[in-house]
Amino acid sequence: MTAVLNPESLGEAFLQVDPALRTPELEGQMLDTAEQHLAKTGTGGGRRLLVWSAIDDTLRHSLLTSRGYRPVEGNEAQQHRHRAPLGQMLLTPAPSGYVVRSLGDVQELPARSWASWRAFHPNELDSAYEGWEWYLNIQRAALYRRDLDIVAATADGTIAAFCTMWYDDVTRRAYIEPVGTVPKHQRHGLGRAVLTEGLARLWSLGATTAIVSGFSPGANALYDAAVGPDYMVSEP
Repeated sequence: MTAVLNPESLGEAFLQVDPALRTPELEGQMLDTAEQHLAKTGTGGGRRLLVWSAIDDTLRHSLLTSRGYRPVEGNEAQQHRHRAPLGQMLLTPAPSGYVVRSLGDVQELPARSWASWRAFHPNELDSAYEGWEWYLNIQRAALYRRDLDIVAATADGTIAAFCTMWYDDVTRRAYIEPVGTVPKHQRHGLGRAVLTEGLARLWSLGATTAIVSGFSPGANALYDAAVGPDYMVSEP
């Protein structure tokens, strides 16, 4: 496989290309396809496409500039963690009153979904919550493993924090997404506890590298502490 073009939502494009096979012509063809199929039409009739690029990617920057793209505010920092030598991987224990474990069976999906809602929509009304069935699609994804879907839960089963590890055992690389803590349970070390537990499980499976991305200073501080300071910065 040479390259993959995919969106996270309409109006965005991620160009993933084998580094040894990158050319302006190939990426130009990918942009043509993205502009035709992924651009979003605004209220004024204009077309908008957000294309992500590493901050030091001169090839892509030159191509985007030549097509009239302009930078927008906001960077994503990617931390890379390489497998620690045996004995150097330190788990962060869960604080008193919590247990770190794998996500349970289907009966626990509503609680997991609600934790995501509260973690990522802290200021939204409860009435805006749209239910838990979307998580079934997460579990149908090709690389999903329930043993790598880590949660921190209270004694009564309330899910307080979570992180999901997506592991490819061919490349032996993993991507960590999402990571979150319900606001009322924040500042107890739960984010670091679920991340280090997940990393330990990845290393036991033979993973060599784990990657996580963050936008906010708080998220990046957590990832520095739990994953490591090895950065790659991307910008839209």
